[in-house]
Amino acid sequence: MTKQTYVYLLEEPKHGIDVSMAKAFGNIKTLFNSDSRRPSVFKPNEFGAAVIRELESQGFDPEVDSFLLTGSLVCISVALGCIMTVWPRVNLLLFSSIEGRYLCRPFDALEMTSLKDSVAPSRN
Repeated sequence: MTKQTYVYLLEEPKHGIDVSMAKAFGNIKTLFNSDSRRPSVFKPNEFGAAVIRELESQGFDPEVDSFLLTGSLVCISVALGCIMTVWPRVNLLLFSSIEGRYLCRPFDALEMTSLKDSVAPSRN
């Protein structure tokens, strides 16, 4: 029996943004809806903790679930930074306007960390 997969959105998409094609990767779950009382993104630790709590309460599984990057760039950036501190490897669902479809791509923070010595400028 295969495990149910989910596509997580930070918030409900704004009017006119269609994410229905993302359903091909799993059932869509929204972390915060318009009625949610979430901390301000300008309090990043509180906001990040709320994102983590919500993902945990909804059963987020980084091995099979995806995180759809849509919405406010500031919110997505803070949320993804916080998510990566708990789950260093996640699946990102990205829309390719060239291909006209979503692509699921793994993002591995540990792999990126191992690259830092080879790409970081010298601090002499």
